[in-house]
Amino acid sequence: MKTKYWLILVFLMLLYHYNVYFPFLFTHTRKYFFVWGVFLLLSHRRNLVIDIPKKARSSFICSTAVIIIMTIISTFRGELELMAIQIPISFIVNMFAAYPIVYLIYKWSNDVNGKIILNYAITILIFAIVVNNMIAISKLFMPSFYDILMRLQVQDESVSESITIIDAYRLGGWGENLIFSGGPSSALCILLSMYKYCKTSVPYEKVLYAIIMVFVLFSGILIARTTLIGIPLAGLVLVHYIVNVKSFIKTIFIAIILVIITVILFIYITPMLDDKMSKWAFELIFNFMDEGEVSGESANELKGMWDILPTNIDTWLLGDGYFKSSTGNYYKGTDVGVMRIIFFIGLIGLFAIFKLFMVFFLTKKADKDTQALLKVLFIWFVVMNLKGVFLPIHVACLFSIINNLKIKKLYEQT
Repeated sequence: MKTKYWLILVFLMLLYHYNVYFPFLFTHTRKYFFVWGVFLLLSHRRNLVIDIPKKARSSFICSTAVIIIMTIISTFRGELELMAIQIPISFIVNMFAAYPIVYLIYKWSNDVNGKIILNYAITILIFAIVVNNMIAISKLFMPSFYDILMRLQVQDESVSESITIIDAYRLGGWGENLIFSGGPSSALCILLSMYKYCKTSVPYEKVLYAIIMVFVLFSGILIARTTLIGIPLAGLVLVHYIVNVKSFIKTIFIAIILVIITVILFIYITPMLDDKMSKWAFELIFNFMDEGEVSGESANELKGMWDILPTNIDTWLLGDGYFKSSTGNYYKGTDVGVMRIIFFIGLIGLFAIFKLFMVFFLTKKADKDTQALLKVLFIWFVVMNLKGVFLPIHVACLFSIINNLKIKKLYEQT
């Protein structure tokens, strides 16, 4: 693929993944991708380009029906809240929105090998996240440049208020690359970089992805500490490629090297940071050094929120019908993603939502390596919801389209 196409695709992926709101566009960028996707799919209407398996379509319909029923029940038990119904609708919308990215990769790569196309998409997503993290970290080294970039976008009022409060000790990039949302993206980049590291046999590419993992780890922590979840997830990816004693020893060696590099960077970079920022970002490490235990204010708050559980079987199964309290805060005072959904539409509704993500993330069409990656991506989604409500519908749709495209038909029409 030509360099200019790479650059265009990385920029488009950044706009798609982070859903940026530029004032001159009047709305979020993913809505434009949706309109573009509808146009492209209509132009290929004589043949079905996206071939979702019948079983997956049935599961989607059944899960959607359960969510609608649970929303109706929750309305009688609490108040009218359409958040859950918006989830299956968002899956449909994001299938259209993701299509232009995939279409351009197919068109510009000139390759009908599905594995190669997936490889391109993962690489482009990695670099899109890296670029946005570079925008975020530019605040430390080029604050004037950072201010100019941040003024190019518009944030929702509630988000702007949060940014004002945390601006002194956290970084943020374009679109959704801030506060809680920035952490999952950085964790995603780390695990995808590990996947690319394991797949490639080219030495300089291995070095490149190792550097990316370390850079995104540090820059991501300064955005949101949920970035750290990317480390064990990358470990799961790495374990998949351990096939013998030689590969196990090689894996241990790689892990030791990365740990040494990370420690050196930690020692070098932390003095460059604002005292408040470094104490917040590396709170767990500092507390371990000072008190001998891994603890932190945020971790303790999260642990306390896990003590807030439903007290009756009705709430466990059907929920109370409230996603937010009457004051607009977290219902029951918990920010834990899975518990908020349970309090809203119960375990039945939670399982229906998780089933939707299983339909889009997991597929039997892919090879074993890709299936292993998709399983780790599903774990990424589940683990993030142990912290806060996290619905990476656009990521699930992107991978779903790639794994369900009929490449030959696409080329016949272009």
